[in-house]
Amino acid sequence: MKSVRIRDVSGVYQKTQRGSSLIRVSGMYQLAFASISDVSAASPHLPPLPAHPDVVKLGPLQRRAKHLKKQKVVQVQVESLLELKQFLLNYRMPESISIATLQGPSTLSALLDDDGGAAVLTEIQKKGLVYVMQMDAYDVEGVCLTGPQQIQWIGQLAKLAFRFVLHIDSKWKLHHGVWVLTSLGTHMLKWDQHNQTLSTTFVPLIYLVCKQHESTGAALMVMDALNAVSEKYFGVKLEPGGACADHCDAFRNAYETTWPGVAFGTCWPHIARKFSEGEYTKKTWAHFDEVKAQLQNIHLAHSAEMRDALIAEYSTMWDTWGDKAMNKFWDTYCINGWDCWSIGLFDCMLMTPSQQAQESWHKQILR
Repeated sequence: MKSVRIRDVSGVYQKTQRGSSLIRVSGMYQLAFASISDVSAASPHLPPLPAHPDVVKLGPLQRRAKHLKKQKVVQVQVESLLELKQFLLNYRMPESISIATLQGPSTLSALLDDDGGAAVLTEIQKKGLVYVMQMDAYDVEGVCLTGPQQIQWIGQLAKLAFRFVLHIDSKWKLHHGVWVLTSLGTHMLKWDQHNQTLSTTFVPLIYLVCKQHESTGAALMVMDALNAVSEKYFGVKLEPGGACADHCDAFRNAYETTWPGVAFGTCWPHIARKFSEGEYTKKTWAHFDEVKAQLQNIHLAHSAEMRDALIAEYSTMWDTWGDKAMNKFWDTYCINGWDCWSIGLFDCMLMTPSQQAQESWHKQILR
């Protein structure tokens, strides 16, 4: 028997022991030493292979590998919430923790009392993972995670009330079986020396791994976890100056519930891309290019009054054309609560209605 590493979606390598077949897992080919009979027994829902491994042909083996990739089967999967919580027990937040400020990577130990959590602290420092334990009050099968570095970033934001922006998104491709990753964080501005330009970078703070992604319970759960960490370590809840998300009622409602009155923006690049692809009206429509330019003008509006004036003028024009081609777009992004994609609506620094920094971060993980 030989040992091989199989990479899961989090980038952590897990060791396993098997017999021998070639399987593509998480974007790279690996030799997963497993007998065909063992693989068939472990995955009865997949198409059967010949009973005797000595007569396996290349075609069936390739088809098998394709199905394994499609199903994201990594032989051993966590399927129940109880199993997941059991696995994370050694990563839980120490119970005896004092309210203090993290000054550097090596000062997490200062947060522990003399009688508290030495073994847990060792695991946290070694794995870079902290399990945020919460009450089962969200009707969600999932857990929230953070890390020592993320805790330091949260501490910095605790001192920047109303001067940072939060972003939240779920990424179906970043999943382990039925567990989907949702990330909540902020972004920062940096100078790109190579390209000689300013760019934004997403800074993750809290991760939620759950089955009910983009639900109201899931959104509330991850936002409450962020505040729980901030309160536990720094004694205050975070106070964002703005919040962004794609078109998702659960995310918007959770922002409003957690931080009432926070300025909310929806992603303009997402709107522009979907309109250009013809999702809201046909690309062959006679006024397609004209309306595309009009939407850009609305996005560049410097105030809520200018946005409202432009929408009123353009919508009257759309109605006079009489073909109702813009009705779907109107019902999606021009109604109250979702007409928040103009750059002049927000007072918070670095607040633009865009999720591009977080989207790019997700793509980096998938590479």
